[in-house]
Amino acid sequence: ENLAVSPVLSVFQIQHLSAWASSPIFGNVNEYPFFFRLVPSDVHQVQAIADLVEELGFTYVSLIAGDDEAYSGQGFNLLRSEALRRGTFCFAAQERFSDSDRLSIVSAIESSMNDRRAVAIILFATVTQGYAFIDVFNSMKVTGRIIIG
Repeated sequence: ENLAVSPVLSVFQIQHLSAWASSPIFGNVNEYPFFFRLVPSDVHQVQAIADLVEELGFTYVSLIAGDDEAYSGQGFNLLRSEALRRGTFCFAAQERFSDSDRLSIVSAIESSMNDRRAVAIILFATVTQGYAFIDVFNSMKVTGRIIIG
């Protein structure tokens, strides 16, 4: 939605303020000179999550993301790259799920629980995907896991 609207608004030099857009592409002021965001870029979110994982002393975590590419997929890939760059933590599981497919969520959660050392689950998801994930997570009565999202 922001990708379609922002160029049109720029033609008329109308400022575009977004409360949701976190994609790093909007940081390109040459392409989006009138675009402003209220949330940090995915790049900064990933750095903060990686800092938190290190601060908590986790060396193994599970990474679960929704199946959209615009937010969840981008965060998924950025965090994988950040973990590789830092070399201080790795992923016991890396899963994607569809919020409309309960079985894919169950499968992702079960995969994240295969390695007991991975007590934290990093969740990259849209609001809808997040609600679906938490609903399934709670219904499975999972214990002993921390969700970072």
